[in-house]
Amino acid sequence: MRSLQRYLLLCLSASVILFSAEAQNLSVKPIKSEEATKIHPTKRLWLAMSIATYTVASLDMHATAAALDKNKKLPGFYLRYPEGDPLARPFTELPRPAYYACGFAVATGVNWLGYKMSKSRRWRRVWWLPQAVSISGNSYGYQSQRIN
Repeated sequence: MRSLQRYLLLCLSASVILFSAEAQNLSVKPIKSEEATKIHPTKRLWLAMSIATYTVASLDMHATAAALDKNKKLPGFYLRYPEGDPLARPFTELPRPAYYACGFAVATGVNWLGYKMSKSRRWRRVWWLPQAVSISGNSYGYQSQRIN
């Protein structure tokens, strides 16, 4: 348990370091007009956040599935339903492979949205926001299941 938390903290700190290194990369050469119109997403950071999104989503789905199995064996163990997210509750009733497939489809959608936002002129400054919200929500869900 502790090693998993340290691993996730290490992944998060590595992505923050990559983001800060990209943000402080100053160039001396002047930017040409056609280079100014191109949008260059930070692909390394996007890839690191994508990996973190899939990792934390799978941990949260596994913890929720284990909590649901425990709730079926011991009905009085949880005071409330083990899944606290009202949007994810209908998916927990699916068979396990379908539940995991839906969870990974949502994570893929979040990553795709972040990538498309990084290409957009309007949203390129906050392209990381969907992935960060997904990572924080799933890590909160994983942590709340691990406490119980």
